[in-house]
Amino acid sequence: MNRGVQLALVMMAAIALPAPSRAGDTETIAKRAALFTPRRRAEGFRSMDTAYPYHVIKRGGATAELPRALRKLDVTYTFAGKQHTVDGLLARSPTQGFLVLKDGKIVDERYFNGANDKSKFTSWSVAKSFTSTLVGLALADGKIKSLDEPVTNYLPELKGSGYDGVPIRDILEMSLSRRNGARRICPPR
Repeated sequence: MNRGVQLALVMMAAIALPAPSRAGDTETIAKRAALFTPRRRAEGFRSMDTAYPYHVIKRGGATAELPRALRKLDVTYTFAGKQHTVDGLLARSPTQGFLVLKDGKIVDERYFNGANDKSKFTSWSVAKSFTSTLVGLALADGKIKSLDEPVTNYLPELKGSGYDGVPIRDILEMSLSRRNGARRICPPR
């Protein structure tokens, strides 16, 4: 199987599949639960790798550092009839990292709530976007025949799980949920 297809499907599985846990693994369960308490949320989002399995995806080759053209952003917006600044929004929100790119250059980069430029962040929807792009490329290259194929055609280790027979499309659209081991297709939002 093409390496790009494998990468896309592994990323899709990492996003879609719940981390395995054992009923007796109370330390892991407690650690995972603590990550999402309001008091620990900022730190928890930067330390998911200590509580959940993860895969390191190494870069393919040389990288290029983005050039910097730092400047003060004087941005305002109107909400509920009042004018606000982006600085005010960042001060009152739980934002951890703020990055603005313009014309391929970093114009603003700031960190909050204990984060810094070395912090690891959970990518959430960014990973979904990369995964969807890779699956789209694999589809265009004919490496995946159809999004309506079951994911188990490409990830046979999912056979017998709640994802057995689930179309790739449903996983990409996150329109599948699991309740008590049974599959249920969720309506679009």
